[in-house]
Amino acid sequence: MKTVFNNHEIAKVWVEQNQEHGKNTTGSIFFEGPSIYSYGYHFEMARILDTDTVQISTATYSVTTSAHQSHVLQALVPFHKRDDSHTIYSLTFDDHTRNIEHFKRKIEEFEGKLKRARTRKDDYKMSIGWQEQCMKNYMEYYKLDKA
Repeated sequence: MKTVFNNHEIAKVWVEQNQEHGKNTTGSIFFEGPSIYSYGYHFEMARILDTDTVQISTATYSVTTSAHQSHVLQALVPFHKRDDSHTIYSLTFDDHTRNIEHFKRKIEEFEGKLKRARTRKDDYKMSIGWQEQCMKNYMEYYKLDKA
């Protein structure tokens, strides 16, 4: 079984979940089971939670990691086209308190920008709504009490 792929292929193979592991030629992007990483286990980019749900990290790290994240998002396009698919966005994968605080901080940040804005008010309103929806989806999936 092939286990070494180019960056675009590896993300596709990860989404398909037909094999347990794979990596690119340098090992800078790799997956093991449901998780795909950039430059090591310290930066998990995404995790397939179940057949209908994927969780994606909103954290950023470097230009190259951003490129890796782009490959992952592109590979997930067919998944997102399914009517029964769900995407959970979060800063981390295992710290609910930190994730909820992050959503709240982002909402406050965009609300502050909206108050000061002379232009782009609709953009800030949309960003606030997106953060609120992400927090709601996250809390519903993990069955957390209202924040």
